[in-house]
Amino acid sequence: MKKVVSRTLLIGLLVAVVLVGWSQSRVLARLLGQGSNREDKVDEPRPTRVGALGRIEPSSEILDIDAAAGDRLLKVLAIEGQRVNSGDELAHLETHDVAAAEKQESVALLEEARNRLKTTEEHHEALIRVAELKLQTVEVVEPIRIDSQKSRVRSLEVDHQLADTEYVRVEKLHANATVSREEHDRKHSELKKVKELLVASQLTLTEMEANYKLALESARAAVVEAKAALELARATIPVRSLERKVELAEAKVQRTIIRSPITGQVLEVMTHSGERIGKDPILKLGNTEQMHVVAEVYETDIGRIRLGQHATATSSALTEPLEGTVVQIGSMIYKNDVLNVDPAADADARVVEVRILLKDSSKVAGLTNLQVDVLIETASKD
Repeated sequence: MKKVVSRTLLIGLLVAVVLVGWSQSRVLARLLGQGSNREDKVDEPRPTRVGALGRIEPSSEILDIDAAAGDRLLKVLAIEGQRVNSGDELAHLETHDVAAAEKQESVALLEEARNRLKTTEEHHEALIRVAELKLQTVEVVEPIRIDSQKSRVRSLEVDHQLADTEYVRVEKLHANATVSREEHDRKHSELKKVKELLVASQLTLTEMEANYKLALESARAAVVEAKAALELARATIPVRSLERKVELAEAKVQRTIIRSPITGQVLEVMTHSGERIGKDPILKLGNTEQMHVVAEVYETDIGRIRLGQHATATSSALTEPLEGTVVQIGSMIYKNDVLNVDPAADADARVVEVRILLKDSSKVAGLTNLQVDVLIETASKD
């Protein structure tokens, strides 16, 4: 028993000595190594490329075309692979037909109101024209009649003056018994008749002038009344409010129409006619005429990336590499989306998205989300 204990103590002592010696040698080696590094350290060459995983996607990114959750689709007008222009109709919501019918009703009411307004305006404009013609008649014709009457009065005044002069002469002759009594009475009768005509003409002239003023005021008032009647008729026909209703109805119709925000291609239809809209978008859309590679560059490498750097993307699905140029460097750090098939790769890496514009997009226009390996040349930009 004692021999066993002694042997155990001896082994423990030997192990302790070995460990102390090893520790001292490590410290010495570190000290020597630091000195050597200070004297003989040589800069290692920096890599001239940055590698990353990436994906192919349209330059517009992949747009989710959506509507309010809970709405039901009446009809999906677009199909997968279809090319659409900005503003094209992609789908109609369930309320589209009702909204369209309400708009048609509003348009019909507006059309009826416009026709009624047109007829009413034509009628009242005719009445205005009649009133204006009466006013013109008063303004033009009545002064002519008055002037004619004034001429008659002046003529009668001359006749009266002559008749009066003749009567005075005859009366003197009659006093001297030069003319007969019959001649004297005839001249007196003529003077009296001319005087009565003159007085009557003067009264007629006064009446005509008074009537002219009244007729002029009445004709002017008739024109104002006719114009006011036209404005009143316009006010009672609600054309403007109906126009606003049509605009509102059109806005409601537009809210039931899903339109394309860009010119591009329908990548995938996810909600179909008759289905209720849920968490998934109605469809996915992208501009596949110009494709990008979105490279997920490790945050530790992003400092070496510059705009304009040349990049190459490869995949087993491609017959030849894709070439492009860095056109955008992200400003946020994300968890990687593209997962490496290598089980030893970091599955929770922190990356920055770098967009690469491809020189020839036609080769991958139908390969959205294809995973690619990316090499970015950094030598010329560092």
